[in-house]
Amino acid sequence: MKKALLTLAFLALAAPASALTLTWGQITTGTNGQPLANGAEVTAYKIYQCVTGQACNKITGTVIATVNASVTSLNIDGQPVPRNYIVTAVNVVGEGAPSNVMRVLVPNTTSAEVAP
Repeated sequence: MKKALLTLAFLALAAPASALTLTWGQITTGTNGQPLANGAEVTAYKIYQCVTGQACNKITGTVIATVNASVTSLNIDGQPVPRNYIVTAVNVVGEGAPSNVMRVLVPNTTSAEVAP
């Protein structure tokens, strides 16, 4: 799977009733900007949670959810805070490179930032 294929944009949104949700963009093109070939489409996304203060990657993170490719958000209410998150895309080739790290700093607010 091509690396750029797996670059995801993150948003942290606060919904009514203080729900905290991670949201990412659906992957539909490869590194060359062309649509994914038939059979190479993303089939799922894996969401990893990492402890703040350490590197956040597929090795140090814990998978907290795997969702169908049509799903591009995950409610993270009730998860420990502060925490970091990454998302990977999965297709028939395998699991791709992780997204940028999303750092959730304060529970039950809209406060979140993309980690450097």
